[in-house]
This record gives sequence, structure tokens and C-alpha cells, in this order.
Amino acid sequence: MRVVAMYKDVSKVMFFSLGLLVFLSSCSQAPKIQSRRGTQTSADLDIGREPAKVSLNFASEPQQDAFEYTFGVVPMKFDQGGAISIQKSALIDRSQVSEENRPMLTELCRDLEISTSSTDPSLSPSTISQGEELYVFWRSHYPAKLKSNLADFIISGRIQCSLSISIGDEAVDIVFNPVPTVAGEILGTKQADAAIDEILMMIDSSASGTRLAGNHSYEVIAIDEPSDIILGVEGLHQEDIQVTPQDSQTTCRYHSLNGETKLGNPEDLQSFAYNFSAPDGVDVGEIIPTSSGGRSLEACQVASPTPLESGFSLGISCESYMEIQTQGQGDTCGWAASASNPNDPKNTVSVGLRMSPTPFETIDIGNPVGALKVIEAQDKNPITLNTLDVTTFSTPQVDSLQRAFDFWLGASPTSYATFWEGNISKITYLGNTQACAEQGVLAYVTSLDTDEIFWCELAGVRQQDLSEQRSPLVLMLIAVTALHENLHAIGREHDFDAPAYEPCKGTSESGVLSYDTAINCQEDSCFAMKDLAIQEYIVELDYSLQADGRRFQGLCQQWNAAMGLSQGDFGS
Repeated sequence: MRVVAMYKDVSKVMFFSLGLLVFLSSCSQAPKIQSRRGTQTSADLDIGREPAKVSLNFASEPQQDAFEYTFGVVPMKFDQGGAISIQKSALIDRSQVSEENRPMLTELCRDLEISTSSTDPSLSPSTISQGEELYVFWRSHYPAKLKSNLADFIISGRIQCSLSISIGDEAVDIVFNPVPTVAGEILGTKQADAAIDEILMMIDSSASGTRLAGNHSYEVIAIDEPSDIILGVEGLHQEDIQVTPQDSQTTCRYHSLNGETKLGNPEDLQSFAYNFSAPDGVDVGEIIPTSSGGRSLEACQVASPTPLESGFSLGISCESYMEIQTQGQGDTCGWAASASNPNDPKNTVSVGLRMSPTPFETIDIGNPVGALKVIEAQDKNPITLNTLDVTTFSTPQVDSLQRAFDFWLGASPTSYATFWEGNISKITYLGNTQACAEQGVLAYVTSLDTDEIFWCELAGVRQQDLSEQRSPLVLMLIAVTALHENLHAIGREHDFDAPAYEPCKGTSESGVLSYDTAINCQEDSCFAMKDLAIQEYIVELDYSLQADGRRFQGLCQQWNAAMGLSQGDFGS
């Protein structure tokens, strides 16, 4: 049993002040490849092309519109016949090609074909007749990630995809532009302006029907991988995806102590929530940081999106959130969220996300109220794990017990592992009934070999004890009481009933929690609790040992000396 005693002096820890530092960061919409419009033609770029001797004629309307569908199909004819060979290629300026971007270029230009059938792209011809109708197939809606990774090359117009066709001894190219800019040069859709806005790959009418000249400046990367062409799939468009930010709750905090401030919870995640609206079957895919202020910020890496009822959330560590300000010199993160067409996964669109300004809270950990706010949740907390049955407690009371166990595990993990773990399975709340009706009783067990503790209202769980100002002051009371009764449950008696015990080896050993809090604990939640811990330690030794001289011997005296306590600090 443990009974209540008054603290000698808690006035010095009753006063507190809280500050709030509003830590604002702003972020513009995440940048993306912007569609370009203009009058610049392929001939204006030094592409090194010359007219072909084979005449190439396209139908005026597509068989399958390359804007409406993920692949375009256009009928075409040559003015010559004979044996025909076809080579897919990616073209990029020699000065820009690298081993790193070759696979991406292959992916960009792989899905191109010529067939004798408008519905079966695999029927590639080996010979053709003059004027025979053929069909050209190509992927118009290509992955958003390619647009991002190849942005610098694509925007400069220095990438092309081509089908090089040889008929007899003559050659001619069909050229595809991944970023078309001039509506009059687009073949494959009736919605040329929309294709420009959405950055879709289209047949370039100004370059098609030519061939590379001998002095061209391009690296020609031949592609022999088979095409993967899907017909009849309606395209997923940018306008189909709507993402709007929700208000975000503050997670990150600064801890202030004696005039110095530091980031208090660097590993915690600050979440940013977004509403997500899209066609059925379309989900959020990969989230990637985008450049901010011309730079790509490593700190902007985020955790995988977490589904919410109406959208998703992104988590970025508080340490990274703070680093954004350092790395970006005031710039904030931009992200791009991809969404894919369920019927054609390579048809992805990218939606820019902005970081909602979220303030950091500044907490004074030099006062108990601040300390209570920064107690870290512990994985081994028996209430969190549901390994401890807390019976007839109210929800606020359970919350208070849970915080006390979190504090105990953070401040004195060894004592928890040594005495509590695997021993106590139930705490029953009795209020002020049964033995709790006796004056001053905090808690008790019914035998020295049990797994159940009976808890009384005086042990820090009265209504007034659960208030914001009072609950930090009873935190040590709850934790030490739990340890005290825990020691009873594993066979320890009160020291005053066991004169053969070594100093601080009866229930008085529950003072180890106070000792660890005052001397060993470096958790931010401990600094404001050190004075309270010492007061609770004195109460515990005066109760378990009463006026016994063992209070100043052996282990007890070691703890006393470490905490700067003398005999005059204890009761007589």
C-alpha cells in the first residue's frame, strides 16, 4: 500500500509560461514542364535534315485521336513500293546524350509502329505496294516522370523520336515531337491546342517526310525493344485530377530551455493533407520533389502518401521541414504527385502540390506544463500495447496513466524492464471505495504475489488532477506509485516491515525512478521534472523507510549524495 504525503515545496515549479513562435513558410505551386507556344518550326532548329526522295502522305483525320486516346493512329501512304524496313530511334543532341538518359530516351520512343492494319499494330509490313494504305501508331500520352527527368532536353527541343523507313534504296522519316509548340505542325489530333497545353507527343508534320542529312548533330539511339501498344483507352488528362490542400495541424515544435531553443522532435512527421478528386480507379502514385527556386531540395523528400477518406497526406520529418529553410534560403518544397490511368499505367499525369504554411510551436520545457507536452510516446507502453487491462477508469484518467508510463519508460527504462515488464496485467480503479476509503491510501495490492493493482482517486486521477496545470505535478506521483505497488506485487515488502532488507531494497527502491529522472535522464521531458522527482523521492523514502537509519546508508545514500540531499532534507 502507498499513502499520500505532501510535497515540502512545489511553489517553485507551479509557475510557467508558454510561448508560441509562428514559423511560417510559403510555397508556390510545384513547378512543372510548361507547354510552349510559338512560331518556331523544326526547320528553324539546326536539326540537320534534308528532303527525302520518298513522298509521304498522311490522312487528313486520325483513325484514333492522339489527344482523346493514349495512342494515336493515323492512316498514311508512300508514293513508292517495294521491300520496306523500319527502325525506331531516339534522337538527341550529341553534346547532351549520357548513359544515364539513354534508358529514358528508349522508354520515350519505344512505342512506335507501322502496320498494315488499323486495329493490329503487330502486322508490320515487309513489302508494300505504291499507294498502299498503312497505319502509324505511337504513344501520345507518355509518363509524367519522363517529362520531369528529361525536362531540360525536352523543353529545348533537342529530343525527337522517329521511325526511319527504308523503301528500296530510299529513306524517309516520320518524326514525333514530345513537346509540340505550333498547332499547324501537329498531326494526329483534332485538338492541337489542347495537345500543346498538355504536352503530348504528336507527329511533327514539318519534319516528317525528311531524312537526316550527313552533317546532322544528333546521336541516333536505335531502339530494338518491342512496342507495347494499347488501343481504345481514353486518355487521363491533367484536368481530370483535382488536388487541393487541407488545413494541416502543427506537429513540429521548438523546445526552449534557459534562453536556448532547439528543434524538439526532429524525427516526427509533419503531415500535409490534400483532397483528391479523380475518375474511378485513379489513385495517387509516386510523390517526387520538384525544383524550388531553381534547386532540388533533398530535405523535401517525403514519406509515401497515406490514404485519407477524401484524399491523402504526405509526411515530412520535422528535421527536414526545418532544413528546407536552410537549404532553400526561404524557398519551400514543391512536390509532384503522379496519377496513372488504370487501363494504361504509362499514361500518367503530374499534379503540383504546395506546402501549406504550418507554424512550429515553441514549448518552454523548463516548466512542468511544457514537459508534459513533450513526453515522447513509447513503443513499450503497456496501455498503448493493450497488454494492461485498465478497468473502470475514465478516458481522461487512462490518458493520464498512459502519459505516466510514457514518462517512466523514457526516464528510467531499466527500472521498467526490471520490475514491471511481464508482471502486472491489470489495474482496477476503485475511486474512494473499499480500502481506498481509508485516509491517504493511494493504491494497494491484496498479496505479495499478484498481477493486479487497485488504484485510488488520491493517486493523481481526481478531476482536479487532470487539469492542464495540475496533471504535470502528479505525473511523478502516478509513475512512482505504479512502481511502488509493482514491487509489492513481485514480493517486496515495505522496508519498515523488513529490517533485514539492504538499504533501498524494499518498496523504497521505487525511488530509482525519481533518481533516474533527476540525475540520468536527458529527455527534454525530464528537465522540468527534476525538482518534482527529488520531492517525490524524499516522500517515498520517508514513507517506505519512515525514520529508519537505512535512508542514509548503502544504495539510499548513493542516491542521496548524487541528488545533493542531506539528512536535514528528510522527515524525522
